[in-house]
Amino acid sequence: MKSYLNLIKYALQDNCLLSVWDCEEGGYLIKNSQSYKAVKDEIESMDFTNLVIRQSNGDYIGTTSIILSNEDEEISDYTICDYLESWANKHYFN
Repeated sequence: MKSYLNLIKYALQDNCLLSVWDCEEGGYLIKNSQSYKAVKDEIESMDFTNLVIRQSNGDYIGTTSIILSNEDEEISDYTICDYLESWANKHYFN
């Protein structure tokens, strides 16, 4: 499974709210969604997006940069925080 799809599922299992920022044109494509399909579709509609992750109460967790034009890598960067480090250690670096 592609790393960004794994991260979407991981965050949604924790009831997180997901927003997709368009890094090419600017602006949110979708905000505070808990729909796997909607978030996936918005990310895949662009080459370069940021996935913003918030707790269900709206508190900010972190952001990942997703570049779909990279052949080997989809997630090019992410906020260093306990939540994303835990995901990365379980799913990204293995």
